[in-house]
Amino acid sequence: MMSIRRGYEAIVESAAGASVAFSAELPAAAASFAAATATGAVGATGAVNPVVSGKTAPAGGAAPHAAERGTGRFISGAIVMENLRRLWPLALVGLAALLVSGPVALVLSDSESRSWTLRMFLEDANVGFVGYQVVFPALIAVMLFRYLDSTGKTNAIHALPVTRTALFASNALSGLVLVAVPQLLLTLSLLPFVRLGSHGFSDRVVDGNSYAFGIYYADDPKTAISDIGTLLRWLLVSAIAIALVYAFSVLASVATGNAGIAFVVAALLNGIVAAAYAIVNAMARAFLYGFPPSGLSRADWLHPVGYLMANGTHMSNVTALLVFVAAGVAALIGAGLLYRAFRSERAGDAVAFRGFEVAVSILVVFLGMCILGFIFIAIGNGNAQSTQPPRALFLFGAVIGAIVSFVVITMLLRKTTKVFDMASFRRFGVFAVLAALFLTMTTVDVTGYERRVPKQTDVSSVTVNLGGMPLRPFYGQTITLTDPHAISELRTLHEQIATQRPEVPKGNSASDGDSYWSGAIGIEYTLASHAALPSHSTLRREYAIDDTFLRGSRPFVDLLNSSGYRQANSIERIIGYDHLGAFTVSGFAGGSTYGDDLAGISAGELMFSSHDAQTLAALLDEDYKSLPAQQLTDMFAPSAPSDGSSSDSQDVIGLQFMLRDQHPDVLDGIPSGAAGPATALNTPSGFYYGVTKQYTRSIAWLKAKGYYERLVKASQALQSTGNAQGL
Repeated sequence: MMSIRRGYEAIVESAAGASVAFSAELPAAAASFAAATATGAVGATGAVNPVVSGKTAPAGGAAPHAAERGTGRFISGAIVMENLRRLWPLALVGLAALLVSGPVALVLSDSESRSWTLRMFLEDANVGFVGYQVVFPALIAVMLFRYLDSTGKTNAIHALPVTRTALFASNALSGLVLVAVPQLLLTLSLLPFVRLGSHGFSDRVVDGNSYAFGIYYADDPKTAISDIGTLLRWLLVSAIAIALVYAFSVLASVATGNAGIAFVVAALLNGIVAAAYAIVNAMARAFLYGFPPSGLSRADWLHPVGYLMANGTHMSNVTALLVFVAAGVAALIGAGLLYRAFRSERAGDAVAFRGFEVAVSILVVFLGMCILGFIFIAIGNGNAQSTQPPRALFLFGAVIGAIVSFVVITMLLRKTTKVFDMASFRRFGVFAVLAALFLTMTTVDVTGYERRVPKQTDVSSVTVNLGGMPLRPFYGQTITLTDPHAISELRTLHEQIATQRPEVPKGNSASDGDSYWSGAIGIEYTLASHAALPSHSTLRREYAIDDTFLRGSRPFVDLLNSSGYRQANSIERIIGYDHLGAFTVSGFAGGSTYGDDLAGISAGELMFSSHDAQTLAALLDEDYKSLPAQQLTDMFAPSAPSDGSSSDSQDVIGLQFMLRDQHPDVLDGIPSGAAGPATALNTPSGFYYGVTKQYTRSIAWLKAKGYYERLVKASQALQSTGNAQGL
C-alpha cells in the first residue's frame, strides 16, 4: 500500500509539472485521470475527486473550495522547473538581444567615447534595453498563462491536485526568474566597462558633470566614466521597471481569457498613466491659455522607464520608486485573487471578469475620444490663422470618437454585433457624464485659470524665461527676480498678457513682415509661506508671443529697465564669476566662434585668461546696471545681414565667454594676456556679450590692457567672414 501511495504521488507531481507545457497539457491531464482512476479518485460520474491533505473526497461528494484543494504547497517546484524548461529559449533570445545592444555594441564603439556610450546606455538611451524592459516581461506573462484561452486546457490544469494559489504563485515566480536572469547576466557583462569602486549607491552628482533629462554634459567623454555604484543604481531601477511591466502583464493575462487580447490589455495597463498624462497635458495646452508644456518634468512619476530617462541613475526620487514597487505588488496580489475566482467557462473570452470589462471599455473609449478629437483638429486646422485650435472642432471629433470606440470595443468584448441594448446604453450614459466633466475641465476655463495672477504679497520670487529672446547684453537665460519693484512690473506684464491674450499668427517667424522675434515667455511664481497654497508652491504659465506685441507693451519695457531686473540679469547672478574660464572675440549678435574662424582672419592670439574674463565681467555688470532707460528697439540685438554688408549692430565688440566647467582641459592654467592659439578651442561653449559705446568702464579697462583695438578689428573681421560664408 505504501508503494502504491508513493507511486501515486509521483505520478501526480509529474502530471502537475507536465500540465503546464501547452503541447502536452491534455496528455498530462489524461495521466492525472489515469492516476486518479488507479487510486479510486474518480467518482461514478467520471469527475476527478479533489485531493484534500493527501486524501480523496468521497465519490460524487461536494468538491472543496479551490483554495483548499491540493498538496498544501504555496510553490510547486515541478511547475516552476517545467516553466523554465519550456520557456528558456525565449529567455535566451532576450539575453542575446541585451548582449548585442550592450557589451557587443560597446566593444564595437569608438574606444575614446566608450565610457560616454555606456553612460547613455544606463540612461535608457538604448533601444535594445528599453525594448527588453517593456516587451519581454509582457511576452513571458502572456505565455505563462496562455492556457486560460481554452476551456479544455483550463479545466485539465485546474483539475490537478494543486491549489490555484500554488498554480498562480508558481507561474508568477517562473516568470520573474525568466525576466530577471537575462538582466542580471547583462549587468555582469557590463562590469568590465565600469570603473572599480563607487561614489555611493545614492550618489546624485557624478564626476562634476552637469546633468539634465537623462544626459550628462561633459566636453571630454573620458570624464563620463561609470562606476559600480552607477551600474547598481541602473540595475535597481531597471529591475523595478521590468517587474512592474511584468506584474501588470500578469494581471492582464489573468483578467482576459484570450492571449491576443492580453497583449493589448497589458499595453493598456502599462501605458495608461503616461497616456492619460500626455492627453490631459495636450488638451490643457491646446485650450487653456497660458498652460505650460510639461515635457519630461514629471516623467519620473509615470513609469520606471520614464524615471530612467528623466533622472538617469540618480536616486533623486525614491518616493516614486517605492510607489512603483507598491503598484507592482498590488497588481500581483490582484491578479492572484482574480485567478482564484477565474471561471473556466470564461476561458477564451476577451475579458473574463465583468468589472474589468467595464474598466477596459472606459479606457478604450476615453483614448478613442481624445485621439479622434485631435485628428479632427489636425485635419481642419490647416488653413486656420490662429495657433489656438478650434474647440468646437475638437468636441465634434471627440463625440464621434467616443461613439465609434464604444461600439467597436463592445463588439470585441462580447463577440457579437448585437451591442445596442439597455445595458450598453446605460454604460455609455455613465461614460458620457464622466466625459462631459472631463472635457469641461480641460477645454473650458471654469476655474479662472487663464486670468489668475498671484497677489504681490503672495510672491517671494519669480523666474522668467524669455525663450531665447535676442536682448542685449546677452540672452537665452532664465532670470529669477526677487526685487519687489521688478516683481511688480512682471505682474503688470502678466496681467496685460492674460487680459489681451496675444498670440503669434500661425506660420509667423522672425522673417515675416515686421516681426523680429517670436517664441515663448515662461513665468513661474514661487509663493510665499503665508500664501493660501502650501509653502514653496509654484504657479507656472507660458505664452507664445512675438515682439509685435512686446513693442507696444509699456510694462515689458519698464521691466527690462528696472534695476531689479538688471541686477538679476547680471553675469554675476546668472553665471557667477568663478565659472568664467576665458573670453575671446566673436561676431556681432552672438555669431558662433570657432578656432578655424579666428585663424582664418589672422587675428592672432585672442583668447584671454580666466582672471581677465572675471575682471571684465564685473566691469560689464557695472556698466549694464548704470545704463539709462532704453527703448525696446535699442535692447534687441539685430541679426547679422546675409548680404555681406556691415551689420547695423550697436555693438563695437562681440565677446564670447567660455565656462570653466565646460572646457577644463583648455581653460585651466591659461596665463594672463594672450592665452595661446585660438585653434585650441574648437567647440566653444558659453555665452555672447555685446559691448556698446555706453560701456565706458569696460572699454577703459580694455584700452588699458591693450586689448581694445585688437578686439574691435577682430570682431569686424570675423563678422565679415561670417557674412561671406552665409553664417
